Amino acid sequence: MASPVRQSLSSKIARLLGLVARLYVQLADPVELRDHIYYSLDQLRHKVVPNLATVEYKQLEELEKKFNLSVVCFDMKCWVLTSLEDFDKIVKIDWTERYKPWIADRRDCDDYARIFKEHLEEIWLVNSIGYALGRVYTEDGKFLGYHAFNLVPIIENSQLKWYVFEPQTDKYVELSPDNKTKLAGWIYVIDAVLF
Repeated sequence: MASPVRQSLSSKIARLLGLVARLYVQLADPVELRDHIYYSLDQLRHKVVPNLATVEYKQLEELEKKFNLSVVCFDMKCWVLTSLEDFDKIVKIDWTERYKPWIADRRDCDDYARIFKEHLEEIWLVNSIGYALGRVYTEDGKFLGYHAFNLVPIIENSQLKWYVFEPQTDKYVELSPDNKTKLAGWIYVIDAVLF
C-alpha cells in the first residue's frame, strides 16, 4: 500500500495532467487534434492486421433459430474475424475496459458494449460484433439483472462460432448451445443481438 504522502503526490500529478490535457484541447486547432487522433488510430490499425472473411446477414440471423433469440442486422454483408488468435491480439490492445471509470446508469455495461463494438468497426472495419442484450444470473440461478455485452462471431475451421465477450473485463467464452453461457461466475442469457 502506498504511503499517504505518495498517494497525495500521485493525485496532485494526476490532477495536473488532467488540467494540461484540458488546456491542450482548448488551445489546439480542432483540425490538428482530429488529424492526430486519426494518425493514432491508423498506427493502432497496423499493430494487428486481422484476416477477415465475409458472411451474409442470413448466417447471422440463423442465431434466432439456433439459440432462440432476436437478431437485427443492419448490413447485408458482415466482415468477420477468421481466428481467435487475431481476436486475442485486438482485445489486448483495445482500451475499452480502461477507457472511462464505471458510473452507474451513466457509464455502465451498455456503454462499454457499444464502445467495444464501435472500436472494432472504426479501427479494423469489423462490422460483425454483436451488441447483445440479455440477463445475468449467479451460477445457482439467482437473477442479477439485465445486462449488455458483446457477441463475437469468429470463423474457425470453416465454421462460424460465437463468443460471449464481456467488454468490462476482456473475458470471453464460446456461447453455450442452450444460451446459458457461464463466464467469470455469472450465467449470461442473450435475449436480442444487434449487428
